[in-house]
Amino acid sequence: MSMTSKSTDYVNDLKIDYIIIQLRENSRFRNYTNKALGEEAGFSTTQHFTRAFSKNTGISPTYFIQELKKTISAGNLP
Repeated sequence: MSMTSKSTDYVNDLKIDYIIIQLRENSRFRNYTNKALGEEAGFSTTQHFTRAFSKNTGISPTYFIQELKKTISAGNLP
């Protein structure tokens, strides 16, 4: 893996970490589309965002949000 690739992965991980924090702490983010989440994080396309999110978490952003909403509605804050 090249240094550029490692740097890009690191930056993408930071962007995804930011979105995860926002999803957990800011309820309005849970209503955003993948496109809006990707734009908020600074990704150039929705596809880049969803790919980076899935690589980082192992699940899609849509599934993550669904599960987060279930957890919160059950009274179990993340």
